[in-house]
Amino acid sequence: ASACEQCSPAQYSFQRATACQSCAPGSAYNATALACSECPPGRAAGQGAVGCELCREGSYSSISGAAACQLCPFGTTVLPGAQRVEACVGLAKGELLVEPAERVAGGVATIELTFVPYMRVQPGESVWLGLPGWSLPEGGAQVVVAGASGALFAAGWEAAEEAWPWPRLRLTVAPDSLLPQLQQVEIRVESGLVLPARGLPANDASITLATDALAGPTPPTPIERSPPVGSFDGSMTVVWDGEELAVGAVPVMGIAAGESLRVRLPMLRAANASGPSLLPLAYDSDRLLRLFGTHASWDESTRVLELVVAVGREVEADSSLAVRVDGLALGGGGRGEMVWVETDAVAGPVLRSPVDQVCRERGEGMPILCCSGRAPTCLAP
Repeated sequence: ASACEQCSPAQYSFQRATACQSCAPGSAYNATALACSECPPGRAAGQGAVGCELCREGSYSSISGAAACQLCPFGTTVLPGAQRVEACVGLAKGELLVEPAERVAGGVATIELTFVPYMRVQPGESVWLGLPGWSLPEGGAQVVVAGASGALFAAGWEAAEEAWPWPRLRLTVAPDSLLPQLQQVEIRVESGLVLPARGLPANDASITLATDALAGPTPPTPIERSPPVGSFDGSMTVVWDGEELAVGAVPVMGIAAGESLRVRLPMLRAANASGPSLLPLAYDSDRLLRLFGTHASWDESTRVLELVVAVGREVEADSSLAVRVDGLALGGGGRGEMVWVETDAVAGPVLRSPVDQVCRERGEGMPILCCSGRAPTCLAP
């Protein structure tokens, strides 16, 4: 070259050099020392880095000469430049238990929350449990907490607002108390909360923990474990037209192969010895037959229709489910008895719950009668 060229900001050279050089990853050029120097803890430099950069929030470096910062195993850091994993703060190992085991969507349940705070939470500071779709029981005004750590908190319920667009349980550390660091916290809400009418997926990521602790404020972070609660979200419908039965629903959870959908129909009976069979749907016959096969199971003693998902098939979550059934007849008795539905779906079991709507077609030109499955008088003979 006819003239000396300037090295790039990430490179250096000595007098009479024929080429620029780069420092190895984990180090940067020190103009004072005229040499590459290792990055100190809390900083890192990758290949071609101009200098050693502070580890960003949510990461740390505990060694000299780090080529990259390590991400916190949980939570975040309060400030950049963290030099040890202990600087990572958060609410970890969050788990929500729901009782009783016979829980139903929209029902009142007792919950038990466990988590481990990786920071100190002082008196007056709070932990929030975000619970989208949950609510207080009708007439409920206070939240009563107990459990191994219940005495440490004053509890309250906060409705959704602009800053927090979902309802949440607020747990404020009581005066003269201190939340134990790195120890499991157990809280039991004995006053009960109403589960979402739509149910819950397993390990629901919308359920979050957050805190305003000065030692480590944490934004809403999904808990690790929570149980599934299935639901048909008000969509379960049964229609009788005098000859055929139609069952329709949109389950919020998937129903896998071998799992079943059971509907009790106390006013119907088997019309013949062979029992009921599934009929093709005009708009989607192939899908129906692939999901459930061609026959339905009928228990004459209990008046329960059972549909079992075929091997290798699955009812997808939030997908429309429609079934036409032949081989049943009106006249089974059971006037006014509940028409219920249940499923053993692992993704969200539904215990026996009233069908949302029961309808009866009475013939051409006549209005359709509909009523609740809780007291289905419109389907009585």
